[in-house]
Amino acid sequence: VLRLFRLARLLKLVGKIPKLQAIVSGLAAGISSVKYIAILLFLVFYIFAVAGINFFALNDPFHFRTVPIALMTLFRAATLEDWTDVMYINMYGCDKFSSGIYYLKEDYVDKDTGADIPGAFDDNPFFSSWKEVPAHFQCRSPSGIPYMSSAYWVMFVLINSMVMLSLFVGSVTIAMSESMTEAKVKAEAIKNAQNALEEEMEHIKAKSSLLEPKNESG
Repeated sequence: VLRLFRLARLLKLVGKIPKLQAIVSGLAAGISSVKYIAILLFLVFYIFAVAGINFFALNDPFHFRTVPIALMTLFRAATLEDWTDVMYINMYGCDKFSSGIYYLKEDYVDKDTGADIPGAFDDNPFFSSWKEVPAHFQCRSPSGIPYMSSAYWVMFVLINSMVMLSLFVGSVTIAMSESMTEAKVKAEAIKNAQNALEEEMEHIKAKSSLLEPKNESG
């Protein structure tokens, strides 16, 4: 732990290198300026989460059973992490494309007796009987919506992974540019003030050198 605190000493370099300090301050200003974009992003996520629950909750309860779970699913999709699997589940139905998540009752339970099919769970590392399978892992109401699912996910990925990301990057870049420009103006102002002070000192020295012989002769 102490070694980690020692690494914090490297942050002192930020204050010693003006250009690096300008970049860090610009980044901090950019992060503080994206709060309104974050609010807009949350609203978009919430709208898509509620729409996803209405469209896909029966077919895909694992990803859309509640608003928090739907938001987590959308966050995963916004990072482009296997978002196509979720799209295919709702395009073809959980019975035709389970993505390794869903269990179809007819594959594990005998229709006539209602008992587990012998050996159905032998190779399953998670469950040993149908009763142990949670409800959100069971494919109870398979219903694929090809056009709705494809339109939903393409729109979401385009809006959040490209448009909103561009807004974030643009906001941070503009803030960094303004901060670096401001730092450059301050540096130039300080340099000009130093030059003016040096010129004034030289002027004073020149005047004093002219007055010294007169004082000695008097």
